[in-house]
Amino acid sequence: MGNTILVVDDEKGLRDGLKVQLSANGFEVLTARNGEEALKVYRESRPDLIVMDVMMPKMDGFAACREIRKGDKITPIVFLTCRDSEIDQVRAFEQGAVDFIRKADLGGPGMGEGVFVSILDRHIKRVDELLNGGRGSEAVFMIGNAEIDTEVLLVRIPGEKVPLTATEADMLKIIYRNRGKCVGYDLLIDELRGHGFVMDPHTLQVHMSRIKTKLGRAGDLIRNVRMRGYIIDR
Repeated sequence: MGNTILVVDDEKGLRDGLKVQLSANGFEVLTARNGEEALKVYRESRPDLIVMDVMMPKMDGFAACREIRKGDKITPIVFLTCRDSEIDQVRAFEQGAVDFIRKADLGGPGMGEGVFVSILDRHIKRVDELLNGGRGSEAVFMIGNAEIDTEVLLVRIPGEKVPLTATEADMLKIIYRNRGKCVGYDLLIDELRGHGFVMDPHTLQVHMSRIKTKLGRAGDLIRNVRMRGYIIDR
């Protein structure tokens, strides 16, 4: 039997559509109509990943995510929502989400069925590798005094642990892998395709601004090469 995904949305048509799509790709799919029901199903079944709407009756997605994160820091929670502001994205990640996908993008040219499924599969595999003790050679690396752990999505700086989003972790991994070279916007956009965002240079700059803040003084070691991309000096 494949991995289990819990789909939480108050729209029956969307729940049923995702159940058909994900089941056809080998996942066992559970569903819930709101945050309260999601907590009940989650506690009974412990799914491998949760796809959750934000705006729902009784308990919204942010509140449900917050409740789950009180005792579970690992199960990936992906928000799939009509809301699309940067404030909503930041709030989702602050509550413990690993990804934020806009419903308007689902089924579009940048978010076909294969891309959507691969996003979910990638998040599940990341947790499987972590729980089984598998850590790739690039899983943990240093930039200045900041230790970046891309498996548990954390930056460790003296006296502090700062959470990363999956997108931020992958951006850092790509730039670190190519340290000493300028990593162009086009390369980053191509490698990050499938994170649920419409990637463009401006979006990358927004992510990088947050990354540099999280790295503290170590963030100054990542330079922006005007109109080209980013570089970490060797």
